[in-house]
Amino acid sequence: MKGVIKELIAEKGRELAIMGIAIILVVAGTIAFHFYTQGGNPFVPEEITSNISKIDRSLSRGISIMEDAANNLNELFRLEKEGNTSEVTQKIFTYKNDLEKMREVFVDMPKDLQTVDDQVSQVRPRVAGKSLSEALNTAAQVAIELLRLREDTIALYDGLEARIRGEETKGYNLMVDRATNQGKLINSLYQGFQDAVSTFEDLTKENIDG
Repeated sequence: MKGVIKELIAEKGRELAIMGIAIILVVAGTIAFHFYTQGGNPFVPEEITSNISKIDRSLSRGISIMEDAANNLNELFRLEKEGNTSEVTQKIFTYKNDLEKMREVFVDMPKDLQTVDDQVSQVRPRVAGKSLSEALNTAAQVAIELLRLREDTIALYDGLEARIRGEETKGYNLMVDRATNQGKLINSLYQGFQDAVSTFEDLTKENIDG
């Protein structure tokens, strides 16, 4: 896990440092020692419940933004094919600005992840904390992949604009394929996050039911 973390930090070091998400991956990866015993009646601190919901909303919003970006890109490809290059140029500016929303979506993510991580040791049964830890790690990975996809999508916008100007854009189709695969990975990771949260809730159901 630490090797993967180092790779992620190296690839997106500056932006991830700003967002603080990579740090949470390190923290979340260190809490396995909590999971050896069951320990007491079900108990979940309120901070966990509320912040997991916030994390889920942030991830869902980020995915929605990138789905809109993919649809926008397909629209631009269609306009380019139809020869409406001036409209493409105009819309690219707007669509690139729309991607700035991603920064707002994840501005609180490090704090929300840290808040949950700080409360994991209080969760009962302790085995439920393993699923919670998996959810934290997966949420951080989804956020990182979304940030990567955001940068790749901006590069696709820029490449399309360059192509309209008649400049050579080597490997552009490969970039499109990579972004498509990135989207599939994000959806898979997000499903993993939801599954981990669902398992956590099932294990602490007595507490949730009241």
